[in-house]
Amino acid sequence: MERENAVANMTSSAEGAASLLSKWKGDHATVVVAVSLAGLAAFRFKGFITEVSWPKVRVADGYTNCDVDFTTATALEHLEPHEASPDMRLLMETGFISLLRVAVPQGEIFFADLRPKDMAN
Repeated sequence: MERENAVANMTSSAEGAASLLSKWKGDHATVVVAVSLAGLAAFRFKGFITEVSWPKVRVADGYTNCDVDFTTATALEHLEPHEASPDMRLLMETGFISLLRVAVPQGEIFFADLRPKDMAN
């Protein structure tokens, strides 16, 4: 039932996620994108959000681009560090001030804002 509620609320959550990612892009915030498949860290990428064209987002580090498509997202959740599970914090391998968790059928995708707290708006 909880998963159904997350999907039912996805429209407002999608708008909120797009707004958050656009804010991070505008702030030129350093982000980490981590992908977890079946609970294992499959991929981690650090860079800057260079494009938000919902439902697609591009993160680049100057050499490589990482494109993420939110089309198959089943849930979106914005978390502060104290709300993230120990597993999520371990997956990120760094401190963060804000985290966006995206549930997809194959696992989870995480976006973390790495700015120091004194630089965050």
